[in-house]
Amino acid sequence: MQMCILIFIWNNGETYINTVALVSCVQNFPKSRDPVVGMLKGFAGLSGAILTQIYTMIHSSDHASLIFMVAVGPAMVVIALMFIVRPVGAAEGAVTVKRRRGPHRGEDFTLMQALIKADFWLIFFSLLLGSCSGLTVIDNLGQMSQSLGYDNTHIFVSMISIWNFLGRVGGGYFSEIIVRAMYIGTLLIGLGYGAHWAIVPAAASELFGLKKLGALYNFLTLANPAGSLVFSSLIASSIYDREAERQAHGNNYHIHNGGPFFSGMLGLNEPSKCEGSICYFLTSMIMSGFCVVAVVLSMILVHRTKIVYANLYGKSRS
Repeated sequence: MQMCILIFIWNNGETYINTVALVSCVQNFPKSRDPVVGMLKGFAGLSGAILTQIYTMIHSSDHASLIFMVAVGPAMVVIALMFIVRPVGAAEGAVTVKRRRGPHRGEDFTLMQALIKADFWLIFFSLLLGSCSGLTVIDNLGQMSQSLGYDNTHIFVSMISIWNFLGRVGGGYFSEIIVRAMYIGTLLIGLGYGAHWAIVPAAASELFGLKKLGALYNFLTLANPAGSLVFSSLIASSIYDREAERQAHGNNYHIHNGGPFFSGMLGLNEPSKCEGSICYFLTSMIMSGFCVVAVVLSMILVHRTKIVYANLYGKSRS
C-alpha cells in the first residue's frame, strides 16, 4: 500500500511539472512552439541518461542515498523556479479565422470540443500505436539485451535516453559507424520515440489552440499508459514467456524423469529465461505493423490539416 501511494505521488508530480513547464513555455513563445517543445521534452528524455551516469560514477551500494538524491534534487529546482515559470502575456498562437458557431481548426478548443473532432483522435491513435511501440522496446530493453547475450545492459539505458533526447529536440546524426545491430536498433527507437513527444504537443497546440492545452495534452498522454499496458504487459510479455517456456521444455526434456533433486541442482525451478533473437522477433513484427498503421493515420492527419499549417506559418513569415 505504501509503494502504491508513493508511485501515485511520483507519477502525478511528474505530470504536474511537465504540464506547467510545457504550457507556460508554449504560451510565452507561440511562434517558436516546435523548438520549445522539442527542448523541453528532449531534456526530459535526457534525464534518464544523466542519472544513470551519476549512479555509475558514484557506484554506491546504498540505494537509499540514490533515491534520496533523485527525490530532493529535482524538488529543489522546482521550488527555486516555481515563482518565475509562468505565462508573461496573453499570447495567441492560434490561427485567426472568422468565428462561427463553435471553434474551427487553429482556434481554442476545450477538451470536450476536441473529443468530437476526428483530427484529435487521429493524433491520439497515431501516438498510441507509434510511441507505445517504442515504449514497449524501452520497457523490455533489459530482457532484450540479455536474450541476445549482452552482459552490460546499462549502456542501452543510456543510449535510449540520449537518442530519445536528440529525437525530441528534432535532430540526430551518426557520430560514427556502428556495426552492432542492437546498438543501431536502440539508436533508431530512441530517435523515433522521442520525436513523438516533440511533435504531438506542438501539433495539438496548433490545431486546438493554447487556451486549454494542458487538458488536451494530458488527455493525449493517456495513450502512453494504455499502449504500454496492451503492448508491453500483454503482447510482449506473453510472447516472451511462451518462447522461454518452449526453450525450457526443449532443453530439459531429457531429464524429465530425474525428479526434483536433479531439477533443483540444474536450476529448473527458477523462472524461465529466453535466449536468442526469437524471443522478441514476433513482438517486433507486431510493433512494426502498428507503426505502419500509425504512419497511415499521420498521413491522413497531414492531408486534413495542411490548409491550417499553410495559414499559420504563411502568416508568421509575412
